[in-house]
Amino acid sequence: MGVGEALVVSSALQVGSGIFAGVQANKAGKEQQKLLDEQAGIVRGEAKATARRFRLRNKVNNAKLKLQFLHQGVGIAGSPANVIASDINLQDEEVRSIIESGEAKSQLLELQGENARSEGRAGLIGGIIQGISSGVSTFAIAKSRGFFDKPDVFTSTVLPNQGIIEPRA
Repeated sequence: MGVGEALVVSSALQVGSGIFAGVQANKAGKEQQKLLDEQAGIVRGEAKATARRFRLRNKVNNAKLKLQFLHQGVGIAGSPANVIASDINLQDEEVRSIIESGEAKSQLLELQGENARSEGRAGLIGGIIQGISSGVSTFAIAKSRGFFDKPDVFTSTVLPNQGIIEPRA
């Protein structure tokens, strides 16, 4: 294989490897986004489930509290009602906080997924550009050294300080 052929093969390998690296980066970005989106859904679902359990547990506790007041002969109106209403308001705030926290964590994961996807796309574009740039650079070097000026260069052998040896028969 002559130097010209080696340059062409090298150039093709550089282009191919750059594009392959870009395709792999893009694929990894898509996969990471998919996993982070799934995780966001899980976090969102866990927050809603936690809020439901909290709500149910407090509903039971509020009912027990009402029963305690009634068993002690205390009416639910007035101060006891205010205590229960205040507890219910605090519980509602806690439920909202649980859901909002889960939603914020989910949105962060989704944003990280979008960023991973963007990085993958950038890797694809960068890989293609790098591959093409390497190929063009190799081609320019070969052209500047005259490898494409002689029609028989691809079937000739170049030896250092001896120039081109005529093609083999």
